Amino acid sequence: MVHRRRRSNAAPLFVAAAAAYTANCALGASVALRLVDTRNFRWLHHALYIATCATAALAASAGLWGEPRRPTRTARS
Repeated sequence: MVHRRRRSNAAPLFVAAAAAYTANCALGASVALRLVDTRNFRWLHHALYIATCATAALAASAGLWGEPRRPTRTARS
């Protein structure tokens, strides 16, 4: 039985990770500048952090284990 590796496009996962990281940084900066009070919503930072870590891990694994779009070397006979 031959196992084929599926192609994966990790770009949307990297975009999602970057968006979660940007949202987390924006929240942290706005709290530091006292523009937003998250006293009752402290879980929000943790949720954004977990989303950032999870999407970054998924994007990295898709990039590592995905099949390249084109061969890196051609076979010579």
